[in-house]
Amino acid sequence: MKSQNAIVIYHHPQECGSPYVAFISQRTGEVLEEVYIPDGYWDSGSEVETVLEKVYSFQENVNMWPKPTTENVTVKANFLPNPNQYVFRVTGVDNIREDTGIVTSWKADVHIDACRERRQIRYSSGKDRFRQQMEKSGFDMKGWCLYKRRKTPFLDFLKDVCSGYKNYRLVNLIEIG
Repeated sequence: MKSQNAIVIYHHPQECGSPYVAFISQRTGEVLEEVYIPDGYWDSGSEVETVLEKVYSFQENVNMWPKPTTENVTVKANFLPNPNQYVFRVTGVDNIREDTGIVTSWKADVHIDACRERRQIRYSSGKDRFRQQMEKSGFDMKGWCLYKRRKTPFLDFLKDVCSGYKNYRLVNLIEIG
């Protein structure tokens, strides 16, 4: 089939409606096709994972009720400078003994790791809905992973994928909205 020169208009409404590209014949001026553009160009497929990095370990003595376990101990860490910068992870409770003074309580030694939170971003192609929906609409998304999309301005991306869409030869891309 012979390719057809087309002007592509990218329309992104400010308040309501979905963004789409309209392929318009350069020869006749008629709308050949409209294809909706999904959301998620900049972030679809990214997963944020929180990783705890151990900075140091210490031991604390507790006196509490109920009997202390790694799940129910509350860490004080009052002696640390800026304790709000850390996430505390209880790694062990030992030397547990019952204190039968006025009120029954438990004393124990608690082993704690002071950790810093670090956010790690990963790309998952299986969760990249933007890419999947664009391919379903007929665009060639080969090589357009999230990393490359983040480095490429959106209109440059549209020029590239629209130039290879079906049998249209891209003459110009115009943005409205």
